Amino acid sequence: MLAAGGMIRTVYALRLMSWSGIASIFVLVGTVSQAVTGLRERSAREALARSAVAANDFMNEIPVWRPRQRRAQRALVLTLLRESPGEADAYRRIQREITGWSLLATGALLAVVSVAVGGN
Repeated sequence: MLAAGGMIRTVYALRLMSWSGIASIFVLVGTVSQAVTGLRERSAREALARSAVAANDFMNEIPVWRPRQRRAQRALVLTLLRESPGEADAYRRIQREITGWSLLATGALLAVVSVAVGGN
């Protein structure tokens, strides 16, 4: 049984060592690296970006398993963002950027998994 598990891992590793596998791994690593670098640069350049990150942190401060408190916290943060249109705009820009990078990283991860399991 142990040998079969080792053989399966070997097959997956060999599939990842193809040109498609190597390319998809590079795409995944590059996408994550660019996302982290881009967000760090934006927060260093824009003061409003730092407050947008703080707003996001405050919004996600309450754990998911406490839905009432989480909803109240999110409503409070959204009210504060409505009072400051500049911060709200920066928050939306950051969220769009994070969503875009997340979609790219997810696509790259799916490509790696597809190559590993032998999909087309």
